[in-house]
Amino acid sequence: MPKAVSFIFLLSIFICRLQAQISIAGTVTDSLNKPIPSVSITLQKANSSLIVAFAITNTKGEYRIDYNQPFLKDSFTIKANTIGFVPQTKLLNQAVGVIDFKLKFGVTYLPNVTVKNPKPFLKYKADTLSYNVDSFAAKQDRTIGDVLRRMPGIDVDGNGKISYNGKAISNFYID
Repeated sequence: MPKAVSFIFLLSIFICRLQAQISIAGTVTDSLNKPIPSVSITLQKANSSLIVAFAITNTKGEYRIDYNQPFLKDSFTIKANTIGFVPQTKLLNQAVGVIDFKLKFGVTYLPNVTVKNPKPFLKYKADTLSYNVDSFAAKQDRTIGDVLRRMPGIDVDGNGKISYNGKAISNFYID
């Protein structure tokens, strides 16, 4: 009799565990009903940005998400997102089922970016090329040759000969 009780107890734990699983599958297509590969599918807690599970669609636009949780008190959303399409989010009404997405084409505009460098690391005047050595120096440098090796176009061979784009330098000044 004790073996039967322990078996029923273990079986009830297993059944409760099965009821606490989310299993969603589906396909993602565009407005022309063509499958979309490499779409990111995320399962999130509703009203939160916390992602609890994710999947990526295959070449046929298919995905599957399985998520185990001891207690399914929370509500969840599932989101399909990829470049070139408008993201789509759906509220999860049941723990097991098929959810298909039909994404619309969309454009994402990136903000303008301006790169400013108050100290140019390279100046060119007539036949003279001037580098800002501080731009290429690092803490672990032991000699000026270590710094010169990082400068674009400059080579230092094993004998210490310095060349620029393969041509020997006739005058070299360190300021």
